[in-house]
Amino acid sequence: MTNNIRVCLSPDLFHLYADRQSIVIVNDILRATTTMCFALGSNISKIKPVMTVEEALEYRDDDSFILAAERGGKIVNGFDFGNSPQPFMNADYKGKNMVMTTTNGTRMINIAKKDHKVAIGAFVNLKAITKWAIEQNKDIIICCSGWKGKFCLEDTLFAGALSKNLLESNQFEMDCDSTRAAINLYDTAKDDLYDFLKSSSHRNRLKNLNIDKDVVICVSPDLVDVVPVLKGDFLEAKR
Repeated sequence: MTNNIRVCLSPDLFHLYADRQSIVIVNDILRATTTMCFALGSNISKIKPVMTVEEALEYRDDDSFILAAERGGKIVNGFDFGNSPQPFMNADYKGKNMVMTTTNGTRMINIAKKDHKVAIGAFVNLKAITKWAIEQNKDIIICCSGWKGKFCLEDTLFAGALSKNLLESNQFEMDCDSTRAAINLYDTAKDDLYDFLKSSSHRNRLKNLNIDKDVVICVSPDLVDVVPVLKGDFLEAKR
């Protein structure tokens, strides 16, 4: 028996896909889920994704927690980090936990976790999340975090890449037009994702913040052999 893959293109559409049975793989390529992969790869023990800045600030007096918050692409004042992956590359934060809130990614995680098992995907852990998803032997919903509820090009490209990998395992099938569209888009862009995204709204938004280097990292495949999986309220690394 094969399992089904569906792609949800926006958090605002998730109610149309939710079934309380499928595993949800959340992606927010620029940049939250990319950063989560690197953070757990840097030996952070666990990450708590929260919806609001106020929830994150509840941990400011806990020395075991690193605080990360992003709004509109910028670090929120008073926080250690935003959602750039760069501080977690080639770093070791062993013994630390992290609480994180972002404009889009942590919102999607908190929507999905109410009734579904949740894992985190990004180009940087594409091979690892593919292997993990196949091993689960469950239907998969790939959820794009988008931008404030709107369609995002880079998240859909990742959904297409992961869907294609899963279909090639011969353990999955699709009956969903959004999955087919995501695969077609990825096939068009796969030879140079960075160039394909040059006119995308979110890449230009980040460019205006002088952090285009993050984009290069975020579209690079298989830099981290980690799958963040939600246990209760915390993401933990599966290797």
